Amino acid sequence: MYVRPTAADRRSDEEARRRKTARHIAEFDASLERLSLTDLNASHTRSVVKDRPDDELVVALFSAGGFLAVLYGVAALVDYLRKAGVGPASLTSAALMALGGLLAVGGVEWALWLLRTRTRVGGDNASHRLIHLIVETVIACAEAHRTPERQRASRLRTLDLHHRSVERCLLRSHRSRGSMVFASPRRAVARRHTAAVAGALRTDLCRLDVEPDKALVDLAGKLVRISERYAEGRLGSLLPHEELEGIQPVSSRRRTLWESAHMVLVLLAALIGAAAAATWGSVWGLPESAEHLAMVLGALVGATLTGGWRMASRLKELFIG
Repeated sequence: MYVRPTAADRRSDEEARRRKTARHIAEFDASLERLSLTDLNASHTRSVVKDRPDDELVVALFSAGGFLAVLYGVAALVDYLRKAGVGPASLTSAALMALGGLLAVGGVEWALWLLRTRTRVGGDNASHRLIHLIVETVIACAEAHRTPERQRASRLRTLDLHHRSVERCLLRSHRSRGSMVFASPRRAVARRHTAAVAGALRTDLCRLDVEPDKALVDLAGKLVRISERYAEGRLGSLLPHEELEGIQPVSSRRRTLWESAHMVLVLLAALIGAAAAATWGSVWGLPESAEHLAMVLGALVGATLTGGWRMASRLKELFIG
């Protein structure tokens, strides 16, 4: 039963959010002090962290939607087994139905998460995601820096994971920032620059195995400057060009391989969606023509949830005519 929060509840939640934000900013400032980077300007970064929207409503919608979908799937599966009996064929159909239900639930929640964090629909959560990731990475740099070298292995592994998230978001910044239209010629310039910036960050990351203390300070310093310039909308000047001379940009080969693997995943999701739709169509007793239409719709839904509409629309290239 839904209980509408009172004004006192909202004030309490807002105060708790402010305390959490204040602790996060204090941790970020302490990290800069630990790394001797207090001379760097990080005012825009602090402002973004301070004004970060609350995600509790989104989490609640995810939880409620997932619970209802799983509950419906279990009820439908139980009803089908009760009517059809338990045999090898029935168990196979039940397994396909369960798999289709799990893929649908996971696909919907993943699509909502992508919309919230990767597109303009997510608002500030999406456009400022790079800044929040950078703050977490700077804190991870400080944690590794203050840890004795013999006990630093786990901290460095954590830093690797943070860097991977930052790099992925950085290479998408021309889209996530929301300041360029799709056909803008500025996008190509921004992509080339962010590829070089990502290469500079990789260079500092690889120096962790040569001169770890200095590399941690240099990496954190670059990240803070990138965060400030990103907040200012300077996507073509995240780092000074003189710092990028001789830097090998991040190769697009990995991106090409990822897009190929993504296309295979989309095709697999389309096949599973079609199989699930065919199973449900036979259970509901749909005529053959309607069952074929359900298979097409199931394939389209599976492909769209996995790769988005643009990737799903490319599936037609696989079919003759």
